[in-house]
Amino acid sequence: MPSPKLLWLLAALVLQTNISQADTANQLTFFGTNAYQLTKEVVASEFNLNLTSYNLDAQRNLEAMIGAGLPEDREEAQKIATKRMESIDEAITTKILYGTALLFKWDIKKLPAFVFGDGKYVIYGITNTKSAIDIFLKSRKYTEY
Repeated sequence: MPSPKLLWLLAALVLQTNISQADTANQLTFFGTNAYQLTKEVVASEFNLNLTSYNLDAQRNLEAMIGAGLPEDREEAQKIATKRMESIDEAITTKILYGTALLFKWDIKKLPAFVFGDGKYVIYGITNTKSAIDIFLKSRKYTEY
């Protein structure tokens, strides 16, 4: 697992990155939690949208997994927790950090949220991908997608 310093550095880079409109025109991003899970995600490909989803409870889930069933002995617990942390795929921690950074970059106010493109268009309160796309298309009068 990357060090906290490295994670914050990565977050700073994400927040400062300027992605061109061409790179994000077909991007659909979903922000959810354990309680708000994405549904009907396969629909995005029918509209030529690249869907990425972030569970903002993922860090809490990892922490719970690392701490689950640890023994009372402090040294033994630390060894087990360290071994568990080292076994976590770096891509998972990077995705958690990146999702959190995008949440702040795009100033997402509540969850769940679908974000179209580079953060300019946001639909709050639904988890159904098809419904989000339908709402977006109706609001944009089919001009962008």
